[in-house]
Amino acid sequence: MIGGGPIGAGGAVRPFYNRGAAAPAPPAIARVVIGSDDSLPDTTSIFVGADIPAGALVLCAICYDNRFLVGAVSPAFVTDGRSPAMTNSFGFGVDSVVNTYALALGGTGISAGDALNWTWPISQPSAVGALAIYVTGLAVPALDKTASASGAGKDQDSGLTAATAVANEFVWGIIGTNGRQADVVGAWQAGLAAGIHEGYPVVPADCKEGFAIVAAIGQQRARVTGATNRDWAAICETWRG
Repeated sequence: MIGGGPIGAGGAVRPFYNRGAAAPAPPAIARVVIGSDDSLPDTTSIFVGADIPAGALVLCAICYDNRFLVGAVSPAFVTDGRSPAMTNSFGFGVDSVVNTYALALGGTGISAGDALNWTWPISQPSAVGALAIYVTGLAVPALDKTASASGAGKDQDSGLTAATAVANEFVWGIIGTNGRQADVVGAWQAGLAAGIHEGYPVVPADCKEGFAIVAAIGQQRARVTGATNRDWAAICETWRG
C-alpha cells in the first residue's frame, strides 16, 4: 500500500519469482583428426596436420602383427617430459595386437609438421596401421570406463562398459583386425560415428576408429556389424573432464 491505495491499482498483478542460477553449459567437447600411417620397417610416424592446442588430449591407436612386442610411441617434441601412457593392449588372432595410448598435453602444444613416432626395440612388425586424434573441451582429461573383447567374424564388439561417471564424455572405440586397408569397415553401432580407418595394404594389420560425444550417463560400446570377416580385438574407452 502506498498512500492508502494499492500499488498499480486497476492494473494486472504479476507474480515475482526468485529464479535459481542457470545450469552451467556442458563442455564443448570436440574431436580433431591428427592423421594416420602404415609406413615401415623402422618407424611408423603420424605427421601432425594441424596445431594441437595446449590442454588437448591426444589419443593414438596402432594395430600390428607381432603379438610379443610393445610399440613405444615417442613424441620427442613434448618439452615437459611427459610421454603417452598406454591405456590398453590386446592380443588377438594368431599373431596380432592392438594398442591405445593417451597424452594430456597440459601447457604444451604440438605444431603442424611434428610427428608421433612408433618404434620397436627388436623384430619390427611387417604390417602396421596407426591413427591419432586429439580432443578438446575436457578440462582435466581422465579415463573413466573401458570394455574390451576379441573374437572372429563380421560382428566386432567390445561389449558394454559400466555406466559412465558423468553426463558429458568422449567415447572412443578402436577395433584392430588381422586384415588390410581394403577391408570393409562395417557399420558402427551404438551411436558411434565412423572415424579414421588405416590398414596395411596386405594382411594382417588393420585399425579403425569410431567415436561419440555423449550428454547423458550410460553404458558405451565399440561395435561394428557387416565388416570383413577377420580375427579382431575391440576396445571402448570413455574420457571425462
